[in-house]
Amino acid sequence: MWKLVNDLGAYASAFLIVTAFVTLSVLCVGFVKRFLPWFQFDKETSDLGQIFGGAIGTLFALVFAMVTVAVWQNYDRVQNAVGEEANALHSIYTSLETYPPAVRKEARGLLHAYVKEVVTHEWAVMKERETLWDSEAQRLFDELSASLTGYRPRDPGELPLHGEVLNQLSRSRSLRQDRVRAGVVYLDTGMWISLAAGTVVLMLFCSAWRVPGRKQHLLMAGAMGASMGIVFFLMLSYNHPFRGHGAVGPAPFLLYEDLLWK
Repeated sequence: MWKLVNDLGAYASAFLIVTAFVTLSVLCVGFVKRFLPWFQFDKETSDLGQIFGGAIGTLFALVFAMVTVAVWQNYDRVQNAVGEEANALHSIYTSLETYPPAVRKEARGLLHAYVKEVVTHEWAVMKERETLWDSEAQRLFDELSASLTGYRPRDPGELPLHGEVLNQLSRSRSLRQDRVRAGVVYLDTGMWISLAAGTVVLMLFCSAWRVPGRKQHLLMAGAMGASMGIVFFLMLSYNHPFRGHGAVGPAPFLLYEDLLWK
């Protein structure tokens, strides 16, 4: 289902998911009324049904809200980490201006090669999730790290700047690890099963009410299904930070032309 959501495009997939949930909710009402008449509330149990219905609805509303917020927060965290990583690498690049020509040339060359590898290849690896990360990008980053950590300042005046460069290098490594580890789906199979089961329970419970007008009952059920469909569309769209309609891209790296292009 997730692959279908991405292949169809944002508007088409949103329409498809919402339509599916509306249809399921309406069919659920029809199924209960035709095949499970004993399942519906009568006048004597209507008040109790309202009490339990409010509790069930509130419980699942809280669950859906917490899950949706958690998925969005994870997406937002990854997006911020990508921007911070690009800023840290560019800070290293600009700080190398005061280094000896040989050291500056080697380090900047490795930076160029590393950023190009990240933008052109590693991003596709993270999107497809074939491996944990791109081995070539990791090799280039390790070479850059070895080159900078192996440099010895020529005089005490270079110590503060070199210390800042090493600090940004360490920060870049940490942000890189956060980025590549985030290239997985946030909600696992167990969570999806729980959400789907909760949705079915809520739909069945709402189908048990005796509404005087059949059209009104179907309309209310359809509205509830549409609301759930919107929530599921949001969770599917942002469940993987590097996939989907709002996928995090390498745009922060592309902003620094001097870092990406020689």
